[in-house]
Amino acid sequence: MRPCLALRNARVGNWISIQDPFNIHRNNGVHEGERTVKYVYVTSPQDPLLSEQTKLSGDLQILRVYGDEHPDEWTEVFFENEPTVRLVALIASPSLEVHERVLQELVSYPDQLVVREANYSSRQLEGMRQIVQNMPEFREQRFLSVGIGRGQLQVSVQPNQERLAAALSDRFGDGIRLKVGALPYPMPPEVKRRTPCEAKYLGIRTSLYRRGQH
Repeated sequence: MRPCLALRNARVGNWISIQDPFNIHRNNGVHEGERTVKYVYVTSPQDPLLSEQTKLSGDLQILRVYGDEHPDEWTEVFFENEPTVRLVALIASPSLEVHERVLQELVSYPDQLVVREANYSSRQLEGMRQIVQNMPEFREQRFLSVGIGRGQLQVSVQPNQERLAAALSDRFGDGIRLKVGALPYPMPPEVKRRTPCEAKYLGIRTSLYRRGQH
């Protein structure tokens, strides 16, 4: 369950701050920064999700310090709440098993730590973000947001910017996850079947996709 769901369903409880899993930069600067914080209203001080994440907060800090010490191999760490609460560490290294053994010894709850291979380190992803933010199209405000999360560059462009999205996809390959307006790019088959009216509401043009043009 994502933190926003707790906010949506909240009735009684306390406000808490939760680390945003994405490092987001928006053109208006509201979310500019290395880490953003969301304030979420949780259903109860005894909420089991919050309790588990709080229990793992010490391990979270240990993993972040480890990442700072290995900038050429570390990607990121984040919470996964399904099927159970756990910390996921992404590492871009051929020595993944070595890192996993070290991390299992460092944390207090190794059974709630998952180490996965990533294709790009945080340093590489940050380099990609800088390239995007130096593009003329970024200064022309054709982008909605540019961030890093889940081992990829997370980019949203303005509606009707399919050509820009295609160029970004060609340049960064599997290192980027794209959205055009409110929808993913390239569009999955079930989304392609939307009517023109639905597509207009979501801020995209389906005709280009239906003809197979990017």
